[in-house]
Formats: sequence, C-alpha cells, structure tokens
Amino acid sequence: MEAMKKIIFISFVSLFFLAAVAQRPSRSRINEKTNTERNKSEMTVNRSVEHKSRSYNSKSDQSSNNHSFGTRTDNRTLERSGNTLNSGSLHDKRESNQQNGNSNRSTNDKIIRNKTDLHKNIRIDKSTGTVNTRNVPSANSGRDHSINSRDLEHERKTYHTPDRERTHREVYNVKRPKSIEYRRIHYSYRAPKYINIIWTPRMYREYVLIYPEFRYWYFPYGYRIRTVSAYDAMYYIGDVVNVYGRIHEVWYSWQTDEYFLYFGAQFPYHDFSIIIPGLKARQFSRRPEIFFSGRYIWATGLISLHEGKPEMIVRKKHQINLY
Repeated sequence: MEAMKKIIFISFVSLFFLAAVAQRPSRSRINEKTNTERNKSEMTVNRSVEHKSRSYNSKSDQSSNNHSFGTRTDNRTLERSGNTLNSGSLHDKRESNQQNGNSNRSTNDKIIRNKTDLHKNIRIDKSTGTVNTRNVPSANSGRDHSINSRDLEHERKTYHTPDRERTHREVYNVKRPKSIEYRRIHYSYRAPKYINIIWTPRMYREYVLIYPEFRYWYFPYGYRIRTVSAYDAMYYIGDVVNVYGRIHEVWYSWQTDEYFLYFGAQFPYHDFSIIIPGLKARQFSRRPEIFFSGRYIWATGLISLHEGKPEMIVRKKHQINLY
C-alpha cells in the first residue's frame, strides 16, 4: 500500500511539473502576441496620425494656394471691371460731352439766327461775367449764360429798380395791417384761371426794350412763366412772373404822370406794387383811380426791389389783365 501511495504521489508531482512546464511557453507566447499586437496598434495609430497631419498640411497648402489664386483672380477681375467701368464712364462722359456740345451748338445757332441788331454787339467779359456793352445779353448766350444758368443769381435776386425820378409821398394816420402770414391764410386772393404764357424770342426782345437796365436774363425759350400771388412776389425778385391779386389803393403822381397800384394794404405797408405810365393806364379808363380800385388783376413783368418792397414796372397795356 505504501508503494502504491508513493507511485501515486510521484505520478501526481510529475503531472503537476509537466503542466507547469507546458504553461510557460503558452504564457510567453501570449505575452509575445500581446506585445506584437500592441506594437501593431501603436504603428497603426502613428501611421493614422501621420496620415492625418499630412492630409491637413496638404489641405492647408491647397487652401492657401487657392486663396492666393482667388485673390489674384479677384484682383484681376476687379482690375478688369475697374477698367471696363472707367472705360464705360469715359465713354459716357465723351458721349455726354458730345451731346452737350451738339446741344450748345444747336442753341448757339438758334441764338445767332434769332439775334437782331440790338443783340449783335453783345460781348461778355469772362473774367468778371459782366456785360461790356450797353446792350443786354440774350436768354441763351453761349457758355457764360447758358440755359438755366445761375452764374449771376445773386445779382438777379438782389436787383433793385434803377434810379429814376420819383416824388416823395407823405402819408398820415395809416394803420398798420396784420402780418402778411396772417393775411395770406385768412385773406387769400382768388387765383385766375387759364394763364399760359411762354417765354419766346419775341417776348425776350420786347422785355429787353421794356427793361433795358436788367442784364441777368436766363430763361430758355419755351419756359412757362410762373403765376404767383402778390403775397409771394417778394420771393421772385429778378424773375419774370405773373402776379395776381386785389388792388387795395391807387395813387397818381402828377410829377411823373404814373399810377401806383398797391396790393394788400395802403402805402407804405403794401405787399406789392405796380407802376403804370399815365398814358397806358388811361387806355383802360379815363379815370384809372376809380377803375383799378378794388379790382382783381394779374400782371406779367419783371419784379424788382425798391426800398425793401417788391414792385413791377409795366409799360405795355397787354401786361395787365383783369379777371
């Protein structure tokens, strides 16, 4: 029995030893496998990182190249567009200059045709912009006084009635009326209808003779004369307009044989006045003081300043109309 026990013990120990020896290479192999797998995984990770970095670098290089190329192309396109715009603007300017030159030539040709002996000797000093001769420049006299020219606007807006013989009028106990703003609203004038007066060469020649001292004509032919109330006449100094309103007072100057028609209030608080020679006034009636008093009229002519008040000098009968 003891021998059997020894044999069993020895066999058990030998089996245990063999099992231990057999497990050693498997563990080493497992360790080797794990090590190789780790190395492989590290290699793959490094490769992926390198690949990503390479791809990112290549993309950044491509984007920078594309950006630089795009900026170059944008600059080129901008330069091309600027050149085209500049060429187009230059072309438009050339065309506009040609058209203006043609229009100026056509207007100058018309002016030369329409000029009479009164206008032929007119010359304007370009340095000062004033008229050197006694005559008056035409409405469209070249570059210095072209259509709707505003070169002499200040002189025209401050144009005063030229010095002429007037009598001093003395007044007593004249009440000051209400303000012009109040009367413009509460006592507005009844406006006339169907007034259509066009500035023509014939009208220009006539007005040059009526107002020989005025040298700031600028109206183009075909211009429609404005129609304003006597309250607003002060805003149209130096312009030819149609002024309408109701005559408040009529005064006759026997020294100069002229009739003064005052609008709005009595002298010296009137808003606007019209001066008519006695010969023309008596063509309406033998007694113009009674005929014009309280009448609604509209008159066409040049408005000027006299002692801070707007006035109009009328020398033709057709300049005054009743309504």
